[in-house]
Amino acid sequence: MCEACDPVSAVSWSPDGTRLAVPLYRGRVSVVNVLDGRELFQYQTAHSIATKDIAWSPDGTRLASLGCSGFSHEQELTYLVTLYNLSDGSTTEIGQGTNYLTSLAWSPDSARLVITGSQTIKLWNGASGHLVDISMAQLGGGSAVAWSPDGQYIATARGKTIHIWEANTERTFSVLQTNAAYGAVECVKWSPDGQSLAAGDADRSVHIWPLESMVPA
Repeated sequence: MCEACDPVSAVSWSPDGTRLAVPLYRGRVSVVNVLDGRELFQYQTAHSIATKDIAWSPDGTRLASLGCSGFSHEQELTYLVTLYNLSDGSTTEIGQGTNYLTSLAWSPDSARLVITGSQTIKLWNGASGHLVDISMAQLGGGSAVAWSPDGQYIATARGKTIHIWEANTERTFSVLQTNAAYGAVECVKWSPDGQSLAAGDADRSVHIWPLESMVPA
């Protein structure tokens, strides 16, 4: 397997389970054959400092990585997402800005990508290439994101609150609250059948909500 020079903050499996994408040093990403540990290739992203998250599209055609660039204390960090096309090796940068970006998630059909940050939630449309800010006042930004397996809902976490919103209408479906004393939600994940949502928080607790128990907002 490859050896990264920086702490590995994220990895992503290919949909067929034969390859693993691993961020390396200064924005490089290694794609490894997990059957024999052989590195297949590397590619360069625009993340000159660190890669925070990486996600393989469900159709296996693209890799999305989220990270930052900037070289000095005087230079403000720039956060952006690099899209790598596995068919031709091309890269595209989207979502560039100074707002801190935290996580990303593909829609199950690989047509859209949701990107969350400290002050924003953005949705990239693969067909049009457009990136739109869909943050509403009650949502703010998000520290974690998960797309439901049926593509109907997206869960975003901010503090102790989780917003469930409809992916097609961008309307809030439900708002969930954890009972954590201090810790914010660190991660969210849908069950494979899409009927439950699990969340882990900084208080070392895991919370689970059945979809049928979620009260419409």
